[in-house]
Amino acid sequence: LADMASRTFNGLTPGGSYSVSESVPSGWAQTSAACTNGTPSAIIVAAGATTTCV
Repeated sequence: LADMASRTFNGLTPGGSYSVSESVPSGWAQTSAACTNGTPSAIIVAAGATTTCV
């Protein structure tokens, strides 16, 4: 995704297990990440909830 772009996943089952990954461009280093409903490595899918990670 480009800077400030987003990706929405619809139809996820609450309590289900999902995996999301990314390809890191050469020379790029992630310095931090945060999510509104869990951590970037363990996002919680809750019924009717929206989770945002930055």
